[in-house]
Amino acid sequence: MTYFAADTADPRLRVLRAYSSWLGGRLERAWALTRSVLADPGCRPAGLAIGVRVLLDAGALDRAAEEARLLNGDGPLCWDAEGALAMAEGDFAAAERAFLTCGRELARRGLVNPALHFWQGRAALAAHAGGRVETAESLARASHAAAVKWGAPRAVGRAMLVSGVVGGDVEVLTGAVEVLEAPAELAEARSRLGMLHIGQGAAGKARRQLETAVVLVRGLGDEARARRLEAVLRRLRCPGEAALTGRESQVAHLAYAGCSTKEIAARLFLGVRTVEYDLTRVYAKLGVAGREELAGVLGEGLITSRRGR
Repeated sequence: MTYFAADTADPRLRVLRAYSSWLGGRLERAWALTRSVLADPGCRPAGLAIGVRVLLDAGALDRAAEEARLLNGDGPLCWDAEGALAMAEGDFAAAERAFLTCGRELARRGLVNPALHFWQGRAALAAHAGGRVETAESLARASHAAAVKWGAPRAVGRAMLVSGVVGGDVEVLTGAVEVLEAPAELAEARSRLGMLHIGQGAAGKARRQLETAVVLVRGLGDEARARRLEAVLRRLRCPGEAALTGRESQVAHLAYAGCSTKEIAARLFLGVRTVEYDLTRVYAKLGVAGREELAGVLGEGLITSRRGR
């Protein structure tokens, strides 16, 4: 009761609650809190700015643009929101300018906590997307240095995400995935890591990252982005792909999961000899000698099934 009473009592506290809820991926609560402060002139710009970020995380780009048109402040949150919107709209130069302006305003106010205000990292991503390599690398280094100096895991994780993207470094991005917890940030890290794995031909690793990213972004309500990631997953194939029938694929994956031949037969309502026959065909198609080698192939996600019997 005290928690909600405090939210109701002070609009400034509600802004903080909204910002905290947004950072933690609690988008519905963050949105409700931003709506509750719009009648207060002093808190309205912050409420609108956080609302823009909430809508962007939920994939509601058009609504975010409408919300941003109501902004008439020039505080850090407003510049951050404008930068995020420009980034989502593909105007990377405008995004970079907005994030840098946000940083200057934060510096003027003495606000240097990179766990709360991540302007350098966001500016680095904007510069990277816009092809400004040296600027992106410089900003990424500055972001990482600030995060390490501050020491908060969240700040370090976000800086690793940026460094991994800018540098195309799988190891650094993997570290970011291990540290980040906020759904939107973790989804971004996994999506980026999956794409890097695709570039390196590691199909299985890419699938694992992208499949988890789909779950995360769908949880945020961004159905359009989830569908885009699923389209990438559908197109993701390896050059050595083996076309197993649907039943062969089921048998292969159950064998990979450790099921005995009898267990596979029971699960699929097949005879034991039929399962043995299917496994023999699977081994022949994949060029493996048995279950041990099958685990190596499936573990890297090197096969997909086609519709069959």
